[in-house]
Amino acid sequence: MLERSSIVNREKIELFDQDVTDSPPRRKIDRKRSMKGVPVTVCVAALCNGGNTILGASDEMITSGDIQFEPLLSKVWKVNNSIALMVAGDVGLHADLWAFLMEAMQSRRQGNADQQWRVRDVARMYLDAVTSMHADRAERDLLLPLGLTLSSFFSKQKEMLPEFARLLAERIQRYPMIDASAIVVGTDNTGCHIYVVEDGELTCKDAIGFAAIGAGFWHSNSHFMFAKHTKFEPGHRTALRTYAAKKRAEVAPGIGKNTDMFSISCTPVSYSPLPPSFIKSLEVLYDSYVATIDNAAIVADRQIEELTEQLFAAERAAKEAQTTATASVAQPPKPERLVSPNPKPPKKGGKR
Repeated sequence: MLERSSIVNREKIELFDQDVTDSPPRRKIDRKRSMKGVPVTVCVAALCNGGNTILGASDEMITSGDIQFEPLLSKVWKVNNSIALMVAGDVGLHADLWAFLMEAMQSRRQGNADQQWRVRDVARMYLDAVTSMHADRAERDLLLPLGLTLSSFFSKQKEMLPEFARLLAERIQRYPMIDASAIVVGTDNTGCHIYVVEDGELTCKDAIGFAAIGAGFWHSNSHFMFAKHTKFEPGHRTALRTYAAKKRAEVAPGIGKNTDMFSISCTPVSYSPLPPSFIKSLEVLYDSYVATIDNAAIVADRQIEELTEQLFAAERAAKEAQTTATASVAQPPKPERLVSPNPKPPKKGGKR
């Protein structure tokens, strides 16, 4: 259909003869908005105890297309007893990606029932699922309407007009990545690890010691940075710090108020959701912590007000002194009257 000798005419080529950043037809705009809408939710993970423990926290806000609500469902998905997945973005997309991951793990497990999974391998398989879904959507939106698939497009490029093939290839390359971010955390024979799958890339966060995704990720990351967090922090301090990082993110739009938390330990290997009573205690401690900061801010505000007033008073006094000195210089003193050292006595018998 798209060979040089086919009926592809100049009008069809002009369909793609435009800047690849231009908006696609209206039929595709709504779908892309649902894929890359306003990001919501927050997921946080941090290493502690010398890198032998992972603590994680997330809200419960669920998003799927135009639907957004906060049911009693966790966004922390347990892969096995040593690896977990935290998801941000469209939960419908993640459900498909999860099925892809389970299928890939099952396929690799065949013939090796004692398969020991490395955290990096699971993270890579999830990235493969994201990449595969992205390719499927690009194929559906850009190639299928032309009667092509990715395979046929690559095999028939030499038979197409060069300009047409180049522009179509650029559109495929710039097709928006699906809105599906994830934190893969867990432990294996090399220790505890944190990986982030986002924007079609895989990043290891072990050296930094923490990670966050979702709409509130900047707020959570900032909290860890201001606290100078490292993986050598003790677990009890990291528990409150992780909870606080999630609460700080609630200022961003679309973040749920409910909080789920869990821990993964290297020795012994275990995945444990933190009980609601413990999370409630963290909430009480966090509220007290925030109240202390607020009170300290009030005291500091009064002190800085007094210091500022003292500074302005000193400046006013200096200006008044300068004004007085300037006025005295502007009006020089009157010269003294000269008196003769030997004054002459008045004459006697003068005119009266």
